[in-house]
Amino acid sequence: MNVIVIEDNQDLNDMLVEDLRAAGHEAAGFNSVESFEASGLSADILLLDVNLPGKTGLEFAQEMRAVDKRIGLVVLSARTGADNRITGYQAGVDVYLQKPVGSQEMLAAIDRVAERVRLQGGRHAAKPPQFSLAVDCLTFSGPLGSVVLSQREVNVLAALANAPGDHVSYDTCKALYSPGEDVRDATLEVAIGRLRKKIATASGVRKSIVAVRGEGYRLIIDLVIG
Repeated sequence: MNVIVIEDNQDLNDMLVEDLRAAGHEAAGFNSVESFEASGLSADILLLDVNLPGKTGLEFAQEMRAVDKRIGLVVLSARTGADNRITGYQAGVDVYLQKPVGSQEMLAAIDRVAERVRLQGGRHAAKPPQFSLAVDCLTFSGPLGSVVLSQREVNVLAALANAPGDHVSYDTCKALYSPGEDVRDATLEVAIGRLRKKIATASGVRKSIVAVRGEGYRLIIDLVIG
């Protein structure tokens, strides 16, 4: 199995990846959901910490389950109690593990989920969703369908897509959203929020555009412009 570990504790991340590789799995580690999404890698199983910087493990699990029923989802959490486990399973998680977790228990959980993944689609069942922006048609498309954008939204989204891994400044976003006009910060924030919601409708990704504090905005999904 190809297992992706997303855990912001670097020591634990390294240990989990090492244990998975020793057990014969392909494994790679990331410190956040956003860094994994930017990598373009695929996964058979995601091993997710619940409390992550940016998008949480449960938020990402829910998004991934919405676009791929086959992917394996295992979460790690220090939160105890039935309510927390129920929330995890409602998000589509296969196995909810409590920290600290031993290597044998973690590997047993991965093996259990791997069996289901193989039965439902084989290796690399989950590929990163494909997203596209048709500039002439003012249309954003994703695995859940397509949505029509305004020309202003297309201008901003295209600029974000053309700055892979980097941000677009607030001033540039304002100029693209409403050329020649004095756009307030609050107006831009509302516009970006509306654009996020439209993208989520077609992609299942709730927070495709993130704010870079004091700087601007960054797109965290791979977008093909046509």
